[in-house]
Amino acid sequence: MQRFNNGYFGQPRQRSQPANDEIRIPARRPGYANNGRQYDRLEGQANIRQEAPSPAAEARQPETASSEAVDWKEKYSRLYAERDNDRKRIEKQYAQQAAHQHERLLRDMLPMADNLARALQHSEGDDTGLVEGMKLTMKAFATTLAKHGVTPIEALGKRFDPNWHEAVGAIPHPTMPPDTIIQVEETGYRLGDKLLRPARVFVVAG
Repeated sequence: MQRFNNGYFGQPRQRSQPANDEIRIPARRPGYANNGRQYDRLEGQANIRQEAPSPAAEARQPETASSEAVDWKEKYSRLYAERDNDRKRIEKQYAQQAAHQHERLLRDMLPMADNLARALQHSEGDDTGLVEGMKLTMKAFATTLAKHGVTPIEALGKRFDPNWHEAVGAIPHPTMPPDTIIQVEETGYRLGDKLLRPARVFVVAG
């Protein structure tokens, strides 16, 4: 119990004011310790209790937990499937870009083979060391292309196929059937089963 002689909030007490200026601090009643279902109550206050869940509510709790677990499992499955699809799509995209760059590099190397082939055609009958070196270079270049799956397209004497050949002109011929390739202007190449560069050819006029 605590007494303030000067009244409330430091104001002097009037003579007519009763001497009942004591502030009582309510004490806890014994026997109302907090046990999870009851709370301590102060003197003059109602006791606050937690109502126990009904049997029906307790029966619904396992069902709710099971439903939430199923929902979370479905969400996880959908999220995992989306991430797996994104991973596969990105891998496929990078693989296509790498294949495109590989084809572009090989296609840019083909003019070197064309120049070597033309140089050898113009040096027929020449047995100098320079020509022999060009032949060895051409052979090594063809071997390198073959290691990367690049092979020349056999066109001379074949029937014209627009999937592998590009006609640049027609030449009449008395005995050969029409659409037969009579001359190869530029060698074509394939990368595996895929066209890398068509062969530019002359065909027999129909």
